[in-house]
Amino acid sequence: MKKWSFVALLIVGATILGATVLLEPIAHAAQTTATTIVGPLDANGNVKVHEQGRATVKSSDQTQLVFSGTLLSPSAPLDVSAFKEIRVTFSCEAHGLNSSAGLEINIITAQSEIPLDQIHADCPSKATRTYELPGTSIRLYNFAIDGSEQPVDVAIFGRSN
Repeated sequence: MKKWSFVALLIVGATILGATVLLEPIAHAAQTTATTIVGPLDANGNVKVHEQGRATVKSSDQTQLVFSGTLLSPSAPLDVSAFKEIRVTFSCEAHGLNSSAGLEINIITAQSEIPLDQIHADCPSKATRTYELPGTSIRLYNFAIDGSEQPVDVAIFGRSN
């Protein structure tokens, strides 16, 4: 009962406040103004604009999918040179594994491959890491901690800004 009386009192108070104190500012804000646009006008009397039609907006920070799939053997070299940053998502839960799996990420140079990181996970689980890799290629290797071949799902996203 106390809630309803409080709500009713609040509504009555807001109505009185709106009708007395806030009446003039609201009425003043709602008035119209007489404006005349001198030009430039088109043949129909509308304001002439330089650009017409639908504008296309492109953002330079859009994320793009670089690679997505199930990895059972080393991947082919993946060109990530167009991106400033990549995000690697690693999952071993889709295959119902009950062991540990891993993903090794190597940077490919002109002479060799340099290990960048190893992601370990107890299956089923997911892991995500972000790396800044301007101007390079990478290769992925999957491995199981117990030595068996375990398929893992990998998705790599790149961002250019």
